[in-house]
Amino acid sequence: MSFRTGGIAAPPLPANEVRRLGDRRRTRRNAVLAGTAALALLAVVVPVAFLANRGDDTVTPSPPVPTATGDAGVARVITYPEPGIEVVDQGDVGKLTGTTAEFKAFIGQLAEKQADDGASCPGAFHGVTVQKYATAGYALGGVSSCGGYVALWALRDAGWQEVAGGQEAFDCDQLRYYDVPASFAGGCYDYKGDFGPATANGLRLGMSPTEVLATGATIRPGDPDQCRTVVPNGLTPEEDRIDAFLSPTLGVVGIGASPGTKTPEGIGLGSTLAEVKAAYPDGALQNGYWVVPLAPGTEYEIGIESSGLVGELMLANGNQDCFG
Repeated sequence: MSFRTGGIAAPPLPANEVRRLGDRRRTRRNAVLAGTAALALLAVVVPVAFLANRGDDTVTPSPPVPTATGDAGVARVITYPEPGIEVVDQGDVGKLTGTTAEFKAFIGQLAEKQADDGASCPGAFHGVTVQKYATAGYALGGVSSCGGYVALWALRDAGWQEVAGGQEAFDCDQLRYYDVPASFAGGCYDYKGDFGPATANGLRLGMSPTEVLATGATIRPGDPDQCRTVVPNGLTPEEDRIDAFLSPTLGVVGIGASPGTKTPEGIGLGSTLAEVKAAYPDGALQNGYWVVPLAPGTEYEIGIESSGLVGELMLANGNQDCFG
């Protein structure tokens, strides 16, 4: 049996049931940030100035005046003058004009964490720089401590979160998954990755519990005679999120992809159905999933939402005994 619904028809979920600023949910997964290795530098998004370490003798300019675009009553984008609004603690968040109290609190806490983490480089700038903010629920800026990176934040069910970050261009599918326009992020790049077909997220189908633990992954508590779930090494456990399935008889039987994780053919969460079909013409649509046969007994199970975008991607044992 596969992870799908067996013989029960299961059309793609309606958009109003699975989408809230990109927080798409099916019964098996809740998105988590996991970036992939990138090839193109993100030089057009955020000035290098606020990513570099700076001394304490920087002259403080007059408060900048942000500019806003968008019609009244619809989502607006606020762009702060370069290099953006620098926040080092909660006392600075009042400068983030046009943003919500929730966003200000999130940025203030994030900035204070950078100060705590930057004890080894006291001469550097420790904080957060906010460059752009959209009332639709996403923002762009930089995080600096002993070094720095460009960050994309989004409002999700659990509140504001960093959903992508690095010093390279964001993945186009990942932006689409979070409903963030590429123009807001300064462009994007279509990456390819290493999710499957043999291994994914450091795991391999068929791994025993001992082999799973040897990778640094965590097996969630449960009856060892029943199916359990696994959190791969490098990911933080989150409630209601399943990253991999562990069968008592077959070992690992399914591994889920996270936003930014891509197959060697460039398919990931946020890819379009047209892209999926072009990458895997031998696949077939079954109960809302584009199923792609791989090695004997294994397959990609690519969940397609009513929007036509990929909302779930699994490397799976087609004969698994955990569901269906």
